[in-house]
Amino acid sequence: MELHDQIQELSKGLEKTQAKKDKADFLKILKESLRQSVFYIFMFSAIINILSLVLPLYSLQVFDRVLSSGSIPTLTALTTITLFCFVLYSIFNLVREFILVKIGIWLDEKLNDKVFKLSVNHSSISGQRMNNQFVAEAMAVKNFVTSQSIFSLFDLPWSLLFFFVIFMISPWICLLVVSGAIILFILTYYKEFKTKPRTKETNDIASSNTKRGDEFIRNAEVIEAMGMFGSVYKLWKDEHDIVVERTRDTAYLSSKLGSISKCLRMVLQIAIIGVGTYLALQKEMTFGGIIACSIIAGKALGPIDSIMAVWGSFGNFRDSYNKLSRFLGASFERPESTNVGSPEGRITLEKVVFMKPGTLTPIIKGVEMEIMPGETVGVIGPSGGGKSTLIKLMAGIYKPTMGVVKLDGGDIFRRNRDDVGKYIGYLPQSIDLLKGTVKENISRFDHNASDDAVIEAAKETGVHELIMGLPSGYDTIIGEGKVELSGGQKQRVGLARAFYGKPKLIFLDEPNANLDEVGEFTLLQAILHAKKEGISLVMISHKPSIINIVDKIVVIRDGVVMDFGPKADIMAKYASPGPGARNQAAVKKAVETKQEQEKAEKEIGTIVEKIDGDVSN
Repeated sequence: MELHDQIQELSKGLEKTQAKKDKADFLKILKESLRQSVFYIFMFSAIINILSLVLPLYSLQVFDRVLSSGSIPTLTALTTITLFCFVLYSIFNLVREFILVKIGIWLDEKLNDKVFKLSVNHSSISGQRMNNQFVAEAMAVKNFVTSQSIFSLFDLPWSLLFFFVIFMISPWICLLVVSGAIILFILTYYKEFKTKPRTKETNDIASSNTKRGDEFIRNAEVIEAMGMFGSVYKLWKDEHDIVVERTRDTAYLSSKLGSISKCLRMVLQIAIIGVGTYLALQKEMTFGGIIACSIIAGKALGPIDSIMAVWGSFGNFRDSYNKLSRFLGASFERPESTNVGSPEGRITLEKVVFMKPGTLTPIIKGVEMEIMPGETVGVIGPSGGGKSTLIKLMAGIYKPTMGVVKLDGGDIFRRNRDDVGKYIGYLPQSIDLLKGTVKENISRFDHNASDDAVIEAAKETGVHELIMGLPSGYDTIIGEGKVELSGGQKQRVGLARAFYGKPKLIFLDEPNANLDEVGEFTLLQAILHAKKEGISLVMISHKPSIINIVDKIVVIRDGVVMDFGPKADIMAKYASPGPGARNQAAVKKAVETKQEQEKAEKEIGTIVEKIDGDVSN
């Protein structure tokens, strides 16, 4: 058995290594694909920048040769060649932009899809509540790579060619232009050096304050009821003022440097014309050369000037790319496996240990048990004992740190979720419905769901009449900004979702936490229906009426299963010595009248309370 366990752990280690390798390969493929696209863009940029010399060279030839010679054929030939080069310039520039569009589409299909899937997988497997952060980071990477300003990075190396052409016309003008370029570059670097750390810190504060504001708004009722607005407003306002102040200071600095940059560009243009005219008067330069140098200088300084705008975006791109790399390297991903069809519903836990990622404290400690198809099992124990984690492991939501949870003899975590998920019903402790219609929520957003199947699930769980009382019945849109359901109503709709599609296994975490008497009655009826249909059902509850109808009970404390067995045996074990026989009889007895039912539930409730007290002590 020890050898088997070692082989199993070795296999899991190899799986983790392979998963990391797969994600590393994905990043490698991503980089290689982008590198090929970058190469093509660079080649087209080279052609475009070379063709951009056509206009200044045309001006040089026209002013220095055509005007002096008066040759109309020469003018016609030069103009024809120049126009043809402009057509080529437009075509190559269009192709270069189309490449960016294709890169954007490819990133949407590969990167964004991959990041979204990993975000969902990682959040469910690790138990860490995540937002859409990494999808936003992927969009930031895509937006930078596909922005028009990215071309300035490809045009920048060709400034050296333009400097060389200016030098060939006039070394003095070249010295003037190069000096201006150096000053522009220093301004760009100074802006990045001064603003980057402050901007990052400001963005972090703004993000934190936005989350805090969302939290305050979600708890508006509590804030208003207990007069907390003044206190929470001050917390929000203090951070908001810091963000406003720092954003203002950064904007002022950027505006100053931007104005200096534009002023320098205009001064350079004037200086080129002025110095060029002086050189022309000294017979050291032609007037055609002045025009050509002025045009080429604009082309040479353009990318350097644009870098000031791109530089900040490049910093954000770099940060987003690094975050994505770390996420893709450390995130959890579900393995893809072959669909094996409908399960029987037998759940086996073999020495299951579970620890949250980044922690060394086990939440579940060496649990072993087996639940047969069609059995209804109740899980009880003190708060924080690991009950919710246990059923998440059974449902294949969490991956055991050690050991394995099997469904019909196979690792449930390795089952294809799109396949096995159709046969599992799950109601979490904290119920949230997705934005959409009631029908969409019950049908799990199945586009092929029939009305009959949705209504059948609603009737089985006793929520049909409640839904028909909503403004648009099953077509009522619920969620943010739409019809808001109460906690009990959400729980009942969530219960219908769990029973939708004739599942083989159902997991309910405190299913009656928010229910009234009517809701609890319909819950009991739904559970009895599941037992009749032979559905394996595991639920967490301490309500006597619920515990009374289970087949087996799991008693768990601090992640350790203290007891597991038939309901009658567990109840008898924890019954007090005096009335033990009476309590055991109450559990086993088939209650037929309402008076006897209430009496039995009262006695079972006393036993359940005693169980919680015993395992807590």
